[in-house]
Amino acid sequence: MKNELQAHHEATRSESPATDAPPAEKAKGLTRRTFLKVGAGLVATGGLAVAIAYPKRYAILFSLMDYMENRQFDPRAFILIPTQGPIQLVCHRSEMGQGVRTSLPMILAEELDVPWEDIQVVQALADPRYGSQNTDGSKSVRDFYTLLRKAAAGTREVLTQAAAYRWKVPSSECLSKDGKIHHAPTQRTLTYGAVAQDASQLTLPKHPSLKDPKDFKIIGKPRKGIDIAAMVQGKAQYGADIDLPGLVYACATRAPVPGAKIKSFDDTAAKQVKGVLRVETIDALPAPVNSNASVCVVASNTWAAIQGQRALKIQWDTQGLKLDHSPAYRKELEQALEKADIVHRSEGDARRIEAESKRKIKRTYHTPYLVHATMEPLVSTAHVKKDGTCEIWAPCQDPIRAKKAIAKQLRLSEDKITFHITFLGGGFGRKSQPDFVLESVLLSQKIGLPVRLQWTREDEIKHGFYHAESLQSLSAALDEQGMPLSWHHRAVYPTLVNTLWAGNDSPMVFEMGMGALNMPYRIPHVLCEAGRTKTALHIGWFRSVCNIFHSYAVNSFVDELAHEARIDPIAYRLKLLGPPRQIPSNLETHASQDTARLAAVIQKTRDAFDWNKPLPKGHGKGFANHFSFYSYVALALEVRVQEGSVRVLRAVCTIDCGFAVNPDGVRAQIEGSIIFGLSAALYGKITTQDSVVQQSNFHDYPILRMHETPHIEIHILNGAPNDPTGVGEPGVPVVAPALASAIFDATGTRHRDLPLAEKLLSR
Repeated sequence: MKNELQAHHEATRSESPATDAPPAEKAKGLTRRTFLKVGAGLVATGGLAVAIAYPKRYAILFSLMDYMENRQFDPRAFILIPTQGPIQLVCHRSEMGQGVRTSLPMILAEELDVPWEDIQVVQALADPRYGSQNTDGSKSVRDFYTLLRKAAAGTREVLTQAAAYRWKVPSSECLSKDGKIHHAPTQRTLTYGAVAQDASQLTLPKHPSLKDPKDFKIIGKPRKGIDIAAMVQGKAQYGADIDLPGLVYACATRAPVPGAKIKSFDDTAAKQVKGVLRVETIDALPAPVNSNASVCVVASNTWAAIQGQRALKIQWDTQGLKLDHSPAYRKELEQALEKADIVHRSEGDARRIEAESKRKIKRTYHTPYLVHATMEPLVSTAHVKKDGTCEIWAPCQDPIRAKKAIAKQLRLSEDKITFHITFLGGGFGRKSQPDFVLESVLLSQKIGLPVRLQWTREDEIKHGFYHAESLQSLSAALDEQGMPLSWHHRAVYPTLVNTLWAGNDSPMVFEMGMGALNMPYRIPHVLCEAGRTKTALHIGWFRSVCNIFHSYAVNSFVDELAHEARIDPIAYRLKLLGPPRQIPSNLETHASQDTARLAAVIQKTRDAFDWNKPLPKGHGKGFANHFSFYSYVALALEVRVQEGSVRVLRAVCTIDCGFAVNPDGVRAQIEGSIIFGLSAALYGKITTQDSVVQQSNFHDYPILRMHETPHIEIHILNGAPNDPTGVGEPGVPVVAPALASAIFDATGTRHRDLPLAEKLLSR
């Protein structure tokens, strides 16, 4: 049977003509020969299983990113078509509200010709066979769109050929629809499951025929999230929902400063709390885990653990540590900025042009530390068992990284560790760090029981991996029309790399490439430099990363240039862009830019906002645009400023994300980005006294409330139908500069330091 079917397959596969890879795929370095690594064979229930793999993207992969993303493994996802039951897609990325468990099944269903509702999503365990399971960088759809389409199309072709063989007809007479193979001349049908076992004996084609986007019935059409019903009904399993036989609960008081040690502690009052079982200490773990020393209260319930935690009396030893104080650190940044001399981009002779110019402008912009403030505080459940195995349940963005750290710490092989990924109630980069998972593992190992270690809101804010504080200086020489002849951008902020490898004191090239080095405007003389600084705090990934403060400085400075030239800020930007051009990718910028696409989102936002319409007294309008995560975004805001307060009334945003697989999901992500960005721009500020974080909860680290949320209008431009780009993060960087611009328009006062609500109240 097998040889006969294979022979039929080889003889008839030419009936499906190969299609050349679209230009977007070629640009990514994918070849038709390497797009698919097929693992076809019988599964336990009988059927067809497909494994996806692909080569590295064309972008430069820094050693840091290699480490974070665990790219050394090839298999990426699995499709399972059993002989009976629903088709399954194994989702190997974490669901944290971005809708990956909805968009990936849409792609599969489209090319496989099955109803979207018939795809069952199975959440993957942390497993090396899936390769990188790091959910960050707005790239889950971007990385898997073409690969999943090809895998699904190839699967459909072998299913069709298996049915054709059974019917003894040419496969060209068969077509797929709604999860079935149809033979129109005889009106026969077979389900995919009926031929899945036969199809598993065939080799998937190297060049499957992909659908023309104009024929899409699922991709590009709005779909409500597959998990929304479970989420709103309380059925979705988050980290704090885990319940196991014999489970105990814990909360920890951590060292207030990284590197501090436990000098002494008194747990008498903690042990008197009803439900408290015991108190244990956990040692700090160095980079790349970066957990602080802690005293853990173990109890029969979470509330008792929290009450016991609050009753602890601990003295910490900070001797020999570098301790930061916010005002003093600001002065350190100012000194470092004056000495900034690490050149990352140099075109022409910006220093000479500026020195010789009679008309010049220079401005400085400051942004504070920020913390993630996810809706769901950190939590992890671990069970280190007596049989030498370990099981984890956690809302984790990078489970493979955490799993490797666990294996190293416990001296176990990775196959002895089972890691379940729960839903994430927000991540924003914080949950890519393994510290909170390792804490629960070490505590379980110590007490010999399954334990759920719960962080409080105070824990999360005081022991974060913070978005870096930054100081940036921009200067330009201007011609008679007020257009820049030169552009000099200097920046200083602590680098992300220190979280992994201590000793680095300046931004890495990939960090500067997030919005500074890829400044898109036509300016003849450009110089970008970085300075040196260190901090005692842990610096970590934060939604949109360095794009936030780079976009704030660049957009704000362009706004000031436009004001100096007495030109409308949108018209000024379009004039600076000049005729459309392609800005090629390189080591610094990671991705090429199409300035025509950037201009298109600018113009769409201008028109949708009705930019030239006069506003009432006390109202102001502001604008910003930015390119990040391969996507183009523009935002216009209307604000009302009165009595020292600002109210954002309206937000009009346009995104070109290549191709919107699920427009409903795209709109939700941009709406969330605007609210996230407004929270940071208005209120976000972490300060330290002797390196101890001063903020503790939403009373002193506010986030935007429902009544403060503006009317939000989203427009989506599909600039590249075969190339979806990032969505989860690109909407954030435009918010702060657009808001600062709108406040200036309303008041005539320019604020260059964030957060903005604080500046208005201090007037």
